[in-house]
Amino acid sequence: MPTPIELLADKTFEDIFVGGYFNIVKTGTHNVHITNHKVDGEYYGWGANSGALSIGDTDQKTVPQLINDFKDKKIKKLSAGNSHCLCLLEDGQVYAWGFNRAGQLGLGDFKNVANMTLVTALKDLQVADVFTAANSSLCLTQDGQIYVWGSNMQGELGLGDKKHRNTPTLLPFESPVKKVWASSSSSHWFVQLENEKIFGIGRNDKGQLGTADGTKFVPVELPELQGKVTNISAGSHHTFVWLS
Repeated sequence: MPTPIELLADKTFEDIFVGGYFNIVKTGTHNVHITNHKVDGEYYGWGANSGALSIGDTDQKTVPQLINDFKDKKIKKLSAGNSHCLCLLEDGQVYAWGFNRAGQLGLGDFKNVANMTLVTALKDLQVADVFTAANSSLCLTQDGQIYVWGSNMQGELGLGDKKHRNTPTLLPFESPVKKVWASSSSSHWFVQLENEKIFGIGRNDKGQLGTADGTKFVPVELPELQGKVTNISAGSHHTFVWLS
């Protein structure tokens, strides 16, 4: 049965981020009784930790740990992957941390990082959103371009090969991307273009992309879904699609 987390019993919560092997929560804004001023929500993390908790070490944590790295950071979006995280700040900068053996942090190497680190390759782009798909990473720019990096053994990056990428790489489409569906539990993901076409990218050994011809390592168009999709949920070996 569900068991309360005693160390967080007196907190309210604004958001929960569930990675493959860890959890991060954001607490609600609260008043400090002594000075009577408001404190923005804090972040706590626990679980398996290849650096994904951004607390400076890689030791597994069985109780929630305050994430001091996030203090005073204006986080617009946080996305948790299998064992790594991305976050987009309100100023448009992207940070990454955690497991990096496939280059999923986008830092130009394959070294794990235990504290949030600026992804300098993206600092001059106008990033609108970030996503994680298992051990891969994605970002969407304000003009509808998709950049991908990280694990690519299952064609997760859609670049036509199995080579991992440790820096953000443009994945071109015929029209700007307006919507992305990705999940920390999946090695496949989906996009909707401005022209309403739907494409699936990544693992397809069990038909996750809705086709029966295996993984192609390039985006697969799904014409039967065009103009009908309201939402897509990608699991590890399956997909659910909501139609209008």
